[in-house]
Order: sequence, then C-alpha cells, then structure tokens
Amino acid sequence: MCRGELPALLKALGVEELTIYSGGLSEPIIIKSIQ
Repeated sequence: MCRGELPALLKALGVEELTIYSGGLSEPIIIKSIQ
C-alpha cells in the first residue's frame, strides 16, 4: 500500500483522521482522509 492510497482508504472506512506514532519520531504522523 502506498501513501496515496491511505486517504482514500480512510474515507472508505469512515475515518476522518489517523494518527500514527512511530518509535523513532517525537511527532506523530497524522493522515487525514480526503474530503
């Protein structure tokens, strides 16, 4: 799965925002669904 597919997948699932916490990063990665 590539990054470009994630927003469309989130919209299909009805999720507005996905926050990913990575072990090496202090800031979480926030992926928003396409509007």
